[in-house]
Order: sequence, then structure tokens, then C-alpha cells
Amino acid sequence: MDEDAAATAGRTGLFAIFDGHGGKEVAKYAALHLKEEVAKQPAYTAGDLGGALAAAFLSTDARACGPEAREELARLAAPPARLGGGGGRAG
Repeated sequence: MDEDAAATAGRTGLFAIFDGHGGKEVAKYAALHLKEEVAKQPAYTAGDLGGALAAAFLSTDARACGPEAREELARLAAPPARLGGGGGRAG
């Protein structure tokens, strides 16, 4: 990546609403990985942010549907761990 593309990458903001129609874990997965997929797109380094975003949606979806994402999706679907763990009252 040349200096101009690197400078642009540092100033790009991505704001999104992930609706989770594939499940809450899919929305969380997309929130975690979409920005890195945008940055990897050739269109991004060429300054075509719309094209990069469109390609990133497709690549993030393909990545989430792949076997390597199963473990991460399962972890994201799990309920959060409870603090304290004892279940009793303090005192």
C-alpha cells in the first residue's frame, strides 16, 4: 500500500447497523470483521469506498459461512459468563 492509501485508511470511519437477521452472533461477527474486510479490498486502496464496502459485505458473508468461522460464531452465540459465579449472597 502506498503512503496516500495508508493515510486514507487512517481517516476512514465505518458506521453500521448490524440487524442480526442471521442471528445475534452473525451481527457480532460482522461488526468484528467488516472493517478489516473493507481495508483488504483493492477498491479501497483505489479510493472507491462504495465498491470496497460492497465487496467487503460479500467477503464477510462468505467468511462467516465458512467452516473456519463456526467456532467463533458459537462463542459469540454463547451467553456471557456471569460474574461472581457463587450464586450466594455476599455478606
